[in-house]
Amino acid sequence: MKRPTPFQYSAAAIIGLTLVSVLWFTRTPARLETAAAPADQTQSARPTRPTAAETEDPLSGKPRIRDASQTAPGVDVVRLTPDQVLATVNKEPIQLRHLMPVGEDETESVLTPEEYASRLQRAIDIEVVFQAARNAGVELTEAQQKRRDAINAGSQAELAHYQKHGLSWSTNGPGQVEFEKRLLSAQMLEQNMVAKASTLNPSTDPAIQSRYELARLDLLKQLHAAANVTITESSTGP
Repeated sequence: MKRPTPFQYSAAAIIGLTLVSVLWFTRTPARLETAAAPADQTQSARPTRPTAAETEDPLSGKPRIRDASQTAPGVDVVRLTPDQVLATVNKEPIQLRHLMPVGEDETESVLTPEEYASRLQRAIDIEVVFQAARNAGVELTEAQQKRRDAINAGSQAELAHYQKHGLSWSTNGPGQVEFEKRLLSAQMLEQNMVAKASTLNPSTDPAIQSRYELARLDLLKQLHAAANVTITESSTGP
């Protein structure tokens, strides 16, 4: 039997090294996946911390802690009854009906703190305007009175329409009508007072409208400064 030549030894060594290299590189990804698996499982089992959106009340912005079983966070609200005195303007009471329309059978209304603050401020502004206009002898013009009364006429026409079809209710009840008439009357009286003090009126001209808005805000500032406004505490809860 012939002994292998040195060339044959060298060829065999090269082939052997090549096979080892191929096996190493083909098995490397499997080894890496096996090594990484425990770390991935540990990470997925670790509880995550709640985000700010999960622990913050979306309406009030206050931080709130809730457990994972709750489907929605609690929300602070303001609870109001029709007979509550929410504020006074020169001893004239501001009640729920001045903030929003109130149904005859309604015993409680619930608002967010932001809604309550906005509606209360508007109600105070309106009462300040009414009292100042009365003291200054400023009244609605004949055309403005017709515009105000048209709100009631529109509601009655709507009610008659429903009654023809056998329905005994209307989307605009007495409370809604009175509330809308109060808002519109205050707006028109405010315009008349601004016109009396500065001869400015609402306009489609941006420059004139800008001047009118400045005069209107200045008037409101003066009226508030002259009025005695007291705000009472309201009931809040979840």
